[in-house]
Amino acid sequence: MVRFINIIDKNKPNEDEGHKKQSQKVNITDAIKRSQDSSVDDRSQNVSPSSEVQRRGNGRDTATYQSDQTGVDQNLKNMYDELLHHAAAVCTVLEKFKKKQTIFQEDIEPILEKIVTTFLNNLYNDLLLRSYSYTKKDYLCAHIVNTCLLSIGFGAYLNFSKEDLIELGKCSFYHDIGMIFYRNIYRSRKKLHVWDFRPIKRHPSKSIEALHEGLAQRVRMVISDVHEREEGQGYPKGKKGARISQWSKLIALADVFEALTHSRSYREARTPFEAIKMIIEMKTAFFEESYIKKFVEFLSIYPVGSIVHLSTGDIALVIAANNSEIISPVVKTLVNPNNPHERRQEIIDLSKDKSLYIKGPADRDEEHDVLVLFKPRGEAEVSI
Repeated sequence: MVRFINIIDKNKPNEDEGHKKQSQKVNITDAIKRSQDSSVDDRSQNVSPSSEVQRRGNGRDTATYQSDQTGVDQNLKNMYDELLHHAAAVCTVLEKFKKKQTIFQEDIEPILEKIVTTFLNNLYNDLLLRSYSYTKKDYLCAHIVNTCLLSIGFGAYLNFSKEDLIELGKCSFYHDIGMIFYRNIYRSRKKLHVWDFRPIKRHPSKSIEALHEGLAQRVRMVISDVHEREEGQGYPKGKKGARISQWSKLIALADVFEALTHSRSYREARTPFEAIKMIIEMKTAFFEESYIKKFVEFLSIYPVGSIVHLSTGDIALVIAANNSEIISPVVKTLVNPNNPHERRQEIIDLSKDKSLYIKGPADRDEEHDVLVLFKPRGEAEVSI
């Protein structure tokens, strides 16, 4: 774990760099906006939206990294929306009958099979970028879907079989549905205190109670254990170490990362870099060390979806990890503030092009501006 923390520390800007970055922020934001304004000129209109972006380095097959291919992108969007529809249906049923014992099982296996096949064919696909989406009224439905996508992706990285990935998807999808019974608490705009969490800690049991009794026992056990922690600080039973289901440990990391990168009524969202740093710094008190290492390898120190500054001055989106070189992911350039009218997108495998490197992550304000203006992860807000 020290190795990961040292890598993060080395990428921290010193005080002078931080001051310089702060003074340049307005210029960067203005440049980004000028770039957006220039998108209506002839040069931008000459770029086909379905054309493949340019790439540098001799990394993976070019076909693995393609940009704005309308057919593929729409297909993945449809997958996301279909799973979101199932999540909304679950929440609606439970909300309607929450004072009664409700036993049901949404038929999510067909859509999970499509999603699993997508990840098996191409681990770093746009569904990972869509996992940053949110539902404005109530975070729960998007949280269910996003955590499910991250869990399946992580499981695919760990070489799970197709059948196991579908089961893992079910566990992840259902593990938080019991939260619907505590909507009045998690929607509160105040910071939650210890006494607020006492009833919430019952939600894994509520999730299990709501499931169809024919659901596999393994799924039930995994759901029960997702919020347990390595040294016994979790709930509902305070399990430790080896007593916690291995699949639960995997889903727990996806669950926490998703939660950190999305806002709550009482706090702002963290950037992906901030979230992965927080997970690393939790160390083995909360998560098993081997799973933390694998999770960082899967997403990288600059997680997929991060907005970063390159040594060229470009602002780029991280689109894939290089598992053996966690500080050198694959990125897609978005804009160079020094030349905002040049909108050429380029995919660069930083593990193959040693002349380029990431200077650091964008801060929250810069990330916000880039996401609003360019929508590199797709539309952030999704409707149910």
